[in-house]
Amino acid sequence: MGRYRRGHKNKNRGGRKNYYGTNGDSSASSLTEADWLLLEKYLLEYRSAAFELHGGKSSVGRGGGGYGQSLGTTTEAGADVVIGTHKFLPLTKETCQRPYIDLPATLGGKERRKIHALCS
Repeated sequence: MGRYRRGHKNKNRGGRKNYYGTNGDSSASSLTEADWLLLEKYLLEYRSAAFELHGGKSSVGRGGGGYGQSLGTTTEAGADVVIGTHKFLPLTKETCQRPYIDLPATLGGKERRKIHALCS
């Protein structure tokens, strides 16, 4: 049994390289500061529309009423909201009735954590 262990000391020491690069974010899919502001606006609109649908009072100002008007999502039925390179669901009545938002699969782990922090 000892011969199988010989020569493998300290083999796994040292940092492993991440598959996607040094920090896990690829520069092509990362969101800019303007994209984060648009995403925050999208999440606030989802929140106020969901509160409106469920009969609660929204703590966020209601602007002009309607779902996603300031983002332009109500002009085209079924059109996705594109923020950066990611496609989010349009803020329709069916989307706002859900207790959650389906995030695009193109978002990375760090971006998902930041979105979760924005929502909580």
